[in-house]
Amino acid sequence: MLTRGGNRGGLLRVLRCDARILQRALGSRGINLSRLSLGVELNEPATSNWTSGTSVKFEHIRPVNNDGRSIARDHDGFPLTCSGNLHDNMIILKQESGYADVNDNSFLKVNFQMEQGLPLVPKSLTFNRVKCAVSKGIKLGPTFLVTSLTGGSIVGDMAPYQAFAIGGLGSVRGYGEGAVGAGRLCLVANCEYTVPLAKHLEGSIFMDCGSDLGSARHVPGKGFISSVYSYALISV
Repeated sequence: MLTRGGNRGGLLRVLRCDARILQRALGSRGINLSRLSLGVELNEPATSNWTSGTSVKFEHIRPVNNDGRSIARDHDGFPLTCSGNLHDNMIILKQESGYADVNDNSFLKVNFQMEQGLPLVPKSLTFNRVKCAVSKGIKLGPTFLVTSLTGGSIVGDMAPYQAFAIGGLGSVRGYGEGAVGAGRLCLVANCEYTVPLAKHLEGSIFMDCGSDLGSARHVPGKGFISSVYSYALISV
């Protein structure tokens, strides 16, 4: 990774060249992604409670099997790329903004991300992907209540690995990452109530709900449950 930083005109400019192998499993089929990423990031210094950043990057993504060989379809014959070839290319313009208001008794956090796939190279993916997450925490005496809501949408070209994965920590607990489903849309709600049980020991009551809002059928190779919820009475 090559990094160069400097502060000019209120912006922190970062030039990054990143070439790496991401060992990300798609479903339970043991398929990994080889990702080459080249990009430029502009991070605006935090002002008050707000942060903001913009980036432009080129990505070359190849699905590979456990032997490192490029593959275009999984064992069931479903496509793994949007192009139908052994790889996908995309140029992504990303804007991310965040808000955080934290004190001793409560907090409020908001994160908004928007990615736009630009058709600047042949056969590159053109899409718009938006995700927003809001979380609120309130101290109630010795206990603490946290609620959060996350939603996302993607329109345009899409490969299976770009779908919103539902399930796992930060989503619907009790399921593996993406085990509930994946879709062009997602809506996840979480609520957790934490109670101190003893010194250095806490218990939690939580409920998680997640849905792809019926969009799983629009993801190539996916046929998951549309919505699900999980809960636990006590989690220590």
